[in-house]
Amino acid sequence: MMQPHIQDMNHIEWGLHPTITGVLTRVFENRVSGNHADVLLAHVGVGGEIPWHVHAEASETGYVLVGQGILKYAQTESRESPVEVQLRAGVALTIPSGWWHTLVNTGNVPLELFAFHTPPTF
Repeated sequence: MMQPHIQDMNHIEWGLHPTITGVLTRVFENRVSGNHADVLLAHVGVGGEIPWHVHAEASETGYVLVGQGILKYAQTESRESPVEVQLRAGVALTIPSGWWHTLVNTGNVPLELFAFHTPPTF
């Protein structure tokens, strides 16, 4: 039986995202600590981006804590005519599995996003 997992996220060092260059993370849960979800803080620097990618099996839910940016998403790999959404602190989003998506920090401070992948992706 799993035990409760409680962590002060301020005591987790920022580390490199396991698959996205230039993005920092503070990981709370992943496949190693639990098999239900990835739960993390993501840090995208000024002018930085999370490049186009897709999660074949997982949905991704996020909540913008700080900063602003543009989220683009499309249902096909060709990514023709993607939908664009302005992000800012307080905005929440869910990208279902199979949808291509990218995020660009358009603000003058790092964009911080609290994100969940279900099931876990790493």
